[in-house]
Amino acid sequence: MKKLVFVTVFVLLLAACGGGSKVNPAEIEEACLEAGGIFVEEHVECEQISEAACSDMGGTFDECGSSCRHEPEDVVCAMVCVPLCTFDGAN
Repeated sequence: MKKLVFVTVFVLLLAACGGGSKVNPAEIEEACLEAGGIFVEEHVECEQISEAACSDMGGTFDECGSSCRHEPEDVVCAMVCVPLCTFDGAN
């Protein structure tokens, strides 16, 4: 009986945490473009949108992401902030 209760609680907690659900890149792209952003398909990110728009899309906002964040470390990079929205479960 204790084992059944433990398994039930574990399953409920897993479900409540989202269970590692994936985001839908097509939906994110559409919302990004509607918000006036630039969709980065390879990394499922949305650049140049507001914090409010990112929140509405269910993302995590970074007001000063690196413009070279996806480049190798040995690349010379201009220190330019890029407002961007990232999504858990996208990659």
